[in-house]
Amino acid sequence: ENEITHIKTSGTEMYYKWLVHRKYLKKHKRLDRFVEIVRDYDTWRWSELGDEGILCKQVNDLLYLYGREKFISWCVLKICRNDTFKLDDTDKLLLDIKQKEIDDYIEEKDKQLFTLPMCGWIAGFVFAEKYFSELGNRLCKMHPEIDFIAMIDMDGTVSYRTIREDLDLGQNVAKQFGGGGHPKAAGSQFSKEILLKTVE
Repeated sequence: ENEITHIKTSGTEMYYKWLVHRKYLKKHKRLDRFVEIVRDYDTWRWSELGDEGILCKQVNDLLYLYGREKFISWCVLKICRNDTFKLDDTDKLLLDIKQKEIDDYIEEKDKQLFTLPMCGWIAGFVFAEKYFSELGNRLCKMHPEIDFIAMIDMDGTVSYRTIREDLDLGQNVAKQFGGGGHPKAAGSQFSKEILLKTVE
């Protein structure tokens, strides 16, 4: 967390500062802007920033829509042109389609949600295999009666999300199952034996 602004940092921001400090990269306002967008999405600050925050989410969504190589080219072009990451019509169309898919997925998972006590908290459980950050945060907002969401992926992982300030998922939940993570986002794994027992 920044001591002056009290804004939480991210891995991208720390790496950028390290590269600049070691003189591997020259600090530049366009790079600062890109790092700010990534940080605000990663720390979920985007959800409090209105239209400015929506851009952070859209840039993150484009990473998945375009794939790594095309996204890198897209970012480099934006940084070189200094167009402050304005989206063109193709970007917007793809994002509209993607957001509809995400909204439909969350609506479907909301119908499957069940709650149980876990580690002294009330947890909402759902089987899910994608969109963990948005799914977890949206379900927490839709269900204020639960403390956190546990999203179980049948590949053997559980992703935890919360919007509560008084709950550290990494320490209070994930660690109990051999996992870890951050206060609001964490994860753990489970064995094939547990999977089979659960299914039975």
